Amino acid sequence: MAHPCELNILCDKNSGNNVEDRVKMALSLGYEVIVMNNFIPEFYTKKKKKGQEKTVPVPEASEIKIPEHIWKEFKKRYKNIQQCTRFTTVITDAAQMHGLTKQKELKGYDITAVQPTTEKLFHNCCTSDDVDIITFDMTEKIPFKIKRPSINKALEMGIHFELTYSPAIRDPTLRKHSIRNAIKILTVCKGKNVVLSSGCERAVELRGPSDVANLGILFGLNEAQAKEAVSSRCRAVLLHAEARKTIRGTAVMKVTPVVDISQKLQSSTESQKNSLQTTSELMPDESDKSDCNGLKEDRRTGNVSESSFRKRLHEKDTDFQFEDTVSSVSKKSKTVNVVDS
Repeated sequence: MAHPCELNILCDKNSGNNVEDRVKMALSLGYEVIVMNNFIPEFYTKKKKKGQEKTVPVPEASEIKIPEHIWKEFKKRYKNIQQCTRFTTVITDAAQMHGLTKQKELKGYDITAVQPTTEKLFHNCCTSDDVDIITFDMTEKIPFKIKRPSINKALEMGIHFELTYSPAIRDPTLRKHSIRNAIKILTVCKGKNVVLSSGCERAVELRGPSDVANLGILFGLNEAQAKEAVSSRCRAVLLHAEARKTIRGTAVMKVTPVVDISQKLQSSTESQKNSLQTTSELMPDESDKSDCNGLKEDRRTGNVSESSFRKRLHEKDTDFQFEDTVSSVSKKSKTVNVVDS
């Protein structure tokens, strides 16, 4: 299994002082990417009566990271490791979705995760440009119905769904809720864009990547999806978060040259004049036609011999045939000029 990731190491006020122990345990189990998760249930509320907005202070992303001197010690022992940050909140009101973009502190976090509480809010989260992960409370039954159109929209947006496994390890009752919720989610999304993480409160609740993949199979994933849920799918979350911050859209501009209609008409007129002039030069003169008529009159009166008459008449007929050919070419030239103009 290549490049396993742990996307949910809780580091909020309720997580205690054992964050470093959990990070050390995760690294020893073989995880290469560790994501520090700052979980704040409600950080933004809006009062309906007075229209006042209230925001809960959110610490900077740098404040929840492992101190630099400790991380350097970890890097000496474990190669190719990476530390990222994540912000997670519970969405109980549509106004909270707008709050995700208003607080400057949130822009410093690498990943944004939300936990919706209603079907409508779940759909809003699935269609949001500011969400990387949609997570669920695995300690209790999901209180709303998960519909396929919302899931399909989230898949189009590149949003992933998180299943946390530590509640299933912590308590037998919570294990039932975790398995039931996982089956409910996987039945609709068919195992697509699913990530598995711990959300652990203690270091003993962490499991290695292979064990987590086996838990994924227990939840309803196939073997390939279970392995991807702790490796490549987690990497896809990081790429989605990076793209969300750097790329908002692209615009393609094409310059079309301006055509001067007057110049085009003038060029067409000159071409037509040149064609008519060339045709007139090639056309036989009217005097040639009168000569032919006079030749026929001389033959009737006996002034011209039969052989001489046929020879001269053949020459005149050739000129007339050439005249008809030139006339046809001239007509075609006029037609082409009209179409071009």
